[in-house]
Amino acid sequence: MDTEGVVNRQRRVTQAELRDRRFKPETLPETVFGHGGIGYDPLKLLAP
Repeated sequence: MDTEGVVNRQRRVTQAELRDRRFKPETLPETVFGHGGIGYDPLKLLAP
C-alpha cells in the first residue's frame, strides 16, 4: 500500500517489457530478474 502517494501506477511486466519503461531504482531489473537471492539497492547521494 502506498500511503504517501508516491506510486501512481503498478504494472506486471516481463524482463523484455521493462527495457522499454522508465523506472526507479536503476537496480530494479537485477533485483527482480537477477540471479536469485535478495538484492540490495544502496541509497544514492541526493545532494553534494
